Amino acid sequence: MRGRDYELRWPVDIFRTQLVGLLNNRNTLRDWDARVDQLLQDAFVTRVPFEEYKSRSADTMPPDHAGSLTAAQKYLRSLLADADHLPVQQARRPYWSERLSNSQVGPISLSAAAKDFIGLVRDLDARGYFDRRLGSNCVDDPRDNDLVGWLELETGSGDVEITKRAGEGDPDPLIDAIEAIHDICALPLRGWYHPFMNCGWHALEWSTEAGQRIYRWSINRILARTELAVVLAEEGEDVGRVIQDPGGAQSALLARMAGRADTTMVDEVAHAIALFRARDADVSAKRSAIVTLAGVLENRRELLKSSLLRKDEGALFTLANEFDLRHRKPDQQGDYDEAFLDWIFHWYLATVELSDRILARQDSS
Repeated sequence: MRGRDYELRWPVDIFRTQLVGLLNNRNTLRDWDARVDQLLQDAFVTRVPFEEYKSRSADTMPPDHAGSLTAAQKYLRSLLADADHLPVQQARRPYWSERLSNSQVGPISLSAAAKDFIGLVRDLDARGYFDRRLGSNCVDDPRDNDLVGWLELETGSGDVEITKRAGEGDPDPLIDAIEAIHDICALPLRGWYHPFMNCGWHALEWSTEAGQRIYRWSINRILARTELAVVLAEEGEDVGRVIQDPGGAQSALLARMAGRADTTMVDEVAHAIALFRARDADVSAKRSAIVTLAGVLENRRELLKSSLLRKDEGALFTLANEFDLRHRKPDQQGDYDEAFLDWIFHWYLATVELSDRILARQDSS
């Protein structure tokens, strides 16, 4: 296993995907070497993997035959083989006085989360993740607005206001900023070095999808250490927006169903999930989400009737019709706790997933 010198600051799947793409196109990309240099310098915390690669690049012996790998390319292949075992960048471990005072035990404060967020964003900005939207901060062509200025224009709060409000227990400016930054994030794939006045490296090509996935992964690692019980949605209609995170099996179900593809009624299910797990979802939004799923199940009623016990199929629609959910009649039961809505939503969603599997099994046979 490789040591901390090989610590990744990307999620492993993104690293693997980007490296596989480069290895597969090693004979077709004219700027292949520059792209590899950029990947190794951005994906890892230290320069060790990059320097190891460059040392092997000095071996100019051609491959034995067409399609084989150079020494440097074999090194990349070894990184790919070890990808699942590479260490991932961790939060700073507490120092002596912090351990003695137990200040790092349990969730971090909102102020600490805001500080971590601002540190992350500054680091990504220095690495060119926002240059597609804001432009490179070049001595020959400086930005009209720096990142903080853009954030203030976009959300009304800069880093000072975010930190101040977080210290007062208000997470809203921080969450606004998290969502706004997500929308302009893109992974630099290649660029050029501007030597004038040591201006620095400027990106020329980006991947929005990869950059936003890296950003969501990084932000969710910060949010997971707080007591907010929210995450930045990784899939679905509300991707890139902060949502409620129930945790456990419920979160896993929501993620699977929000990210599903090649099934019928995708839009209705994705919309129901977005309504239900929105951070500001109230009783009305949750009721609407349940009604939407009830409509999906209604369209599959014959399938459910033939695949489930008859009483089970009937119970699904008894809940929707006899409780104050769908038809909203005076004789319906409306005096129930909000937790009932959470329970029925996840039951309906799990039943939609079950019907997906039944349909897939029928199609395959």
